[in-house]
Formats: sequence, C-alpha cells, structure tokens
Amino acid sequence: MSKLAVLELKGNLNHQGFFVTLHISQGNITSGTTIDGYLPASTQLLEDLIQWQQDYRHLSGSNRVLKPYKIKHDGTINPIETCTKSAQKLLQQFQSWLRSESFRNVELHLRQELKPNDSVQLLIRTTNSEVQALPWHLWDFIEQYPQAEIALSGVGSYPSFYKSNLENSNPNKVNILAVLGDSKNIDIESDRKTLNQLTEANVEFLVEPTHQKLNDILYEQSWDILFFAGHSQTESEGQGILRLNSTTELTIDEIRYGVRRSIANGLQLAIFNSCDGLGLAHALTKLQLPQMIVMREAVPDFVAQEFLKYFLRAFSQGQSLHLAQREARERLQGMEKTYPCASWLPVIYQPSVTKPLNWFDLFKHEHETTSTEQVIVEPKVAAPTQKSRTLSFGIKFGIVLVCSVLVSSVVLGMRSLGLLQGWELKAFDHLMRLRSGQNIPDNRILIVKIEEEDIQAQRNQGMKMEGSLADQALLELLQKISPHQPSVIGLDIIHDFPFSTELQSHLKEQNLIAICQAMSITSKLPGIKPPEEDFMAQKLGFNNVPVDVDGVLRRQFLGMPPKQFCPAEQSFGFRIAQRYLEDIHGMKKEWVRVSPNRNKKIQLGSQIFPRLERNAGGYQLSQGDANGYQVLVNYRTTSPKQVNLREILSGSLESQLAGLISDRIILIGVVDRNIDTHPTPYSKGLKAEEMPGVVVQAHMISQIISAALGERPLLSWWTEWLETLWIG
Repeated sequence: MSKLAVLELKGNLNHQGFFVTLHISQGNITSGTTIDGYLPASTQLLEDLIQWQQDYRHLSGSNRVLKPYKIKHDGTINPIETCTKSAQKLLQQFQSWLRSESFRNVELHLRQELKPNDSVQLLIRTTNSEVQALPWHLWDFIEQYPQAEIALSGVGSYPSFYKSNLENSNPNKVNILAVLGDSKNIDIESDRKTLNQLTEANVEFLVEPTHQKLNDILYEQSWDILFFAGHSQTESEGQGILRLNSTTELTIDEIRYGVRRSIANGLQLAIFNSCDGLGLAHALTKLQLPQMIVMREAVPDFVAQEFLKYFLRAFSQGQSLHLAQREARERLQGMEKTYPCASWLPVIYQPSVTKPLNWFDLFKHEHETTSTEQVIVEPKVAAPTQKSRTLSFGIKFGIVLVCSVLVSSVVLGMRSLGLLQGWELKAFDHLMRLRSGQNIPDNRILIVKIEEEDIQAQRNQGMKMEGSLADQALLELLQKISPHQPSVIGLDIIHDFPFSTELQSHLKEQNLIAICQAMSITSKLPGIKPPEEDFMAQKLGFNNVPVDVDGVLRRQFLGMPPKQFCPAEQSFGFRIAQRYLEDIHGMKKEWVRVSPNRNKKIQLGSQIFPRLERNAGGYQLSQGDANGYQVLVNYRTTSPKQVNLREILSGSLESQLAGLISDRIILIGVVDRNIDTHPTPYSKGLKAEEMPGVVVQAHMISQIISAALGERPLLSWWTEWLETLWIG
C-alpha cells in the first residue's frame, strides 16, 4: 500500500527560514504524531539557486520556451560546463541545508516511519516559489528510497462546482485530449507518434486550435488526461502562458470554466510537455485538478520527446504516476552530458492529498462527481456597550435583564432557523475528538477489503467482472471462510444483477446480508435494486446513510419504510447487528412505548435506542432529512481489523483464518479513497482522511452491539426545554 508523507513549509528562504510540519499516512491510517521542525534562512542557498537558473538559461538549443531568455555571453566560456558546476554547487548547499540540526528530528521520524522498500509519495507543500524550484528529488532520503517520488503542492485550493457528465467518454479506453500548440522551431510530431502508440487510449488531437475551439472541446467531451506540447512560459509575476498557435497566447485563467467543467467530468491528469510550467501548475491548483506533470525550466525539444516516451511506457504498463515519473526522470540522466540537468526538469504538482494515480484507474473510468461545498456565512453579534457606572444598581440590573432576554431571544430565534447549526456541529466534532478511551477496536468485526490491487488480481485471473467483486471471487471467498463459522457475513457491495447459478446455490447456506439502496428523499435518486427481485427480505438491508449539509456523517439509520427499489425495512448495519446479537447472545429486537404520548422506540436487551428528532441537539433538520429511524453515531477512533481479499484467496492467511473469522462479523467492501468515502467528526486538516463506506458500516454495527450489551453508551442530547433554560 502506498504511503504519503506531507512536508509543509511556511516562511521564506532569505530572512525568516521555514517552519516545517511533517504528517505521514498509510491508506486510511494516519500517523498519530505530527513532527515539527525548522529549516533556517540561507541567503547562500538562494544565491546558488539564482546562479544555477541563470547558468541554465545561458544554454543554447531548440527548446519549448515561449520567448527566449534575454541573457548575453561572449562565447568564451563553455555554458554546459558552467551550468554543471553551478548545479553541483547548488546541490551541495541544498544537502547541507537539509542536514540542519533543527530539521534532523523531522528526517529521523520520516526514516523511522517508512521502510526503504515502501512506495512513498512525498508532498512538498509550500507557496514559496524559490523552495519549489530547489532539486528536492536529489535529497538523500529520495535517493535511498527507490520507491519514493517528490510532488510539489501549494497551499489552498478550490473545488469544482459542476456535475459529472460522462456520456461522450469512451468507457473502454483512456481518453486523452492532446493539444499540439505552436510548433515553431520544435518538433512536436514526435509527441503525436508517441501518443498514437498507446493501444488502450483514445487520443483526440487538437492541432494549433483557436481559443474557442479548445474551450468548446473541454466543455463538450470528457477526458481523463489533458496533454499539451508546444511553447509555454511562466512570466516574472508567476503567470503561466500557453501559445496555441502563431497568433494566440492564453493563460489558464482564460479557459478556467472549460477546465473546471472538464475536471468535474473526470479529468485526472494534465501533462505539459513544454517549458517553464510551474506557473501553469499554480493556476490549475486553484481549479483543483488532481495531478499535473510540468517542466520546471525551459526544456530542450529532444529531452521533452524522450521524457514523454519513457513516462508513457512506464505509466501505461501499470506503474503508478509517481513511480513512472521517477523512472522517466532518472532515465533523462543519460542525456546530461549534452543537456545538463535534464533530470531536474519534470516534476509532479498536485494541490492536495490524492491517491496515487495509475493507468488502470483511468481505464476503469471510475470518476467521482466533485461535490459542491456550501459556504455558510456566520453572523457576528456585536457586544453590547457598557453603561456608565453612575447608574444605580436597580437600573443596571434591569438593563442587564432586558439585554439578557433580548440576546437569548435572538440566539433562540437564530437557532430555530438553523443559522447556528454549522457552528454547533463543528463544536460537536471538536468534543468528539477530545474524548479519551475510544481507541480500542471492536474485535468482533473483520473487514475483508477490496482495493485496486484486488480488482486487478481478479482481472489477471480472467474472472468475469461486472463491478469490484466477481461472482467467482465471492464464491471462492465464501468457500474459504464458511468452514470457520462466522456469525454473519455482510456484503457491502452493489450487486444489482443476479448472482451466478453456482453462487446462488451456495448463498442459500450462508448467513449473509446483502444491500440495496432506497430512493433518496432529498435528492430523488431512484435507488438501487437488490441482486434479485425475490431476494429474501430477511437477508437484505438498505445502505443509505443520512449526510449533514457539510458532508459529514454523524447520523445513521436503523430503519425506514420499504421503498420501490429497496424492500428492506432495516438498515444494513442494524440488520447485521441484530443477527449477531440474536445468534451469539440470544437477544431479539423489541418495540417499547416509553410514555403514552410518544411513538414506540426500538429496544435491544435493556438498551432503548431513542430516535433522533429533527431539532435534537444542534440540529434543525428538514422534514425530509429527519425521516426514518435515526440515531447519532458513536465512532471509535480505531477501526476494526482489515485484511485484503487477495490475501485470503491466495491462501497466505490460511493458518490464521480460524482465529480471524470464528463467531465474528465479516464485512466485505471496497476500500478506495475515490469510491464511497465519507468525512466523519474525526476528519480535520491534513489528517482529513475520509472513511470508506464499509468502515463506516463497521462503526455503526459496533455502536449498536456495544450499546445493546451495555459496553458503550449511546450519544444523547438534552430536551428542548433544558436547552432553552441553559441558553437563557
């Protein structure tokens, strides 16, 4: 599994130095510690960087820069030798800077957390353009970790606001829009030939297009990769410019709406095989394009051609974007006698924490619609002015009382209108994160996770795939785990088509719960059918989850009336928890009436599950959002144990299966940061890892079982009159 290390630097190189923060994560597990350090100011490093840039720009030859750099020299000095020497001096100063005592703990922690054979993304996050220009790929750490690669990132990005529309895309190929710009003094036909060799790609070439033509094709069709070859440059103020043809130059901002629409339709990667592209990357960061490859400086035409060949060959054969970039970059070293620092030029730029992209992700064309974020403008109440101390005590008391009543009335009025809901929910999340004693995982649950590698393994074995889990793979999995007598098996995977005949006969013997999806009350989505129309309702649960307006998952359904597409009355999690409690503890669900004026409530054992009302706690839910039998989710900070599907099918866990499976709940689902993930109260800042749907279901199941057995309390809230009294 790929690991991500984020090194955030804030400051400047010549005066302040940089305050450094390191975060490390693996999949959905984030390192429990954040390491801080400091890199001192270094005017010498800055001078060496500027000198190298000047010497590099002295080099002559055909390159893809928009306008030649205005640099003079008399020809008596060998520019290649001069550039090579200044590069060596810069590298020595850079390595010395990274060995600063105040940075040592950061590098030590990095090496302790990561193994030399780990696949590692190292994200250098900073807005400082000078630091982004440094040769981070030559850091000793990268040299000693062959599966690691550097990516640059700015701070701050913006979401796309469009819905995905993939009607025009080719679902069986990787869709590439190749823009071939002005080719004056360079050979971009070589790039065309390289792209045409991609047998699993649908490449559409746009040769020297007009501004309108480029904008239209970004709007009207869906693309996985945007490629540009031609002339480009970053101006002194940091703005990137492309030359489309001999008369048209434009910035990313001039096509931002088309690019934003293309991103919403699934655009994952942009490759600018042109000069000086960091300004282009900065502009695309604001549009939230997931990943880009650009050249730091002017790139010689031949170097650009060879890089594209090396990169596409590695990437299309299954290497991740980062490792394909590293392989292509390192192969450029063989040209450095003629083209100094060629391997310094290509760099990945990505605005945020992103799953490592690979060719098969694009080939499957599993794009997520970028959600619209709602911005709530929170009103500020001005503090009342202080009255003169000469007022009598009685008058002052009366003023205080009147002000108290007025302020309380305003607060209660705002609260009833839902204007304070955003603040109150954020406060709830903060209090959830402050709790102690929540880090013990629920060992009654085992998650069999399906990752990209598991999907690819099924394809490699020739299994018929209609989703993320082939029927043959599910059958083999059940045959592996059934002899060890799991309590109940939950299949949290959409399977809205009939099971294979062999699998159907095997399922009759299994204590298995499958999912369907009820029509959404708020969005009016039609829902998802169960595997078969006559699938037993007792083996079915709906997997709908109520999501708050800020996208965070704080509530869960226990039940709702059956719908047209989904006949289940109980949620997937509640059905599994109830089955487990009945089989292992002999505990059945009951309906109780706690008072004559209240609706009946669910009871498991001695635990009553109070239904979440529309105005409970900080909520002011609409009637649609409050439908169904809902409760708050009491998350643990640690998720249940997870194993890979391929580990079980390959037999590598054979000796451990009895201990892992016997009398436990087995949940089967996809664990992928791009598919069915949800923010939770524990999602915050750089550690804002969204939780996969199957892991969310595990937490929900754990809460129900733990509450029924008296192990952990349910989350509760005050009655409305108590809250009014407290505010008053």
